[in-house]
Amino acid sequence: MSRYANLVALAGIDIGILGLIIAAGSPDASRQYGAALAGGLLAWLIGGLFLVGAYFEAKRPD
Repeated sequence: MSRYANLVALAGIDIGILGLIIAAGSPDASRQYGAALAGGLLAWLIGGLFLVGAYFEAKRPD
């Protein structure tokens, strides 16, 4: 398993956690319009894409 895959997986987890923090820590006014939830979900989705990329990087033969 390459070290690059571990780094990409760690970045994906961090971005996903950041998305949850953005969605949970936003004021009620922005939650009402969905902007905070959309931003948090976008960051969570990007983190998930990083994790998928890390999975395929780990499966790739050296």
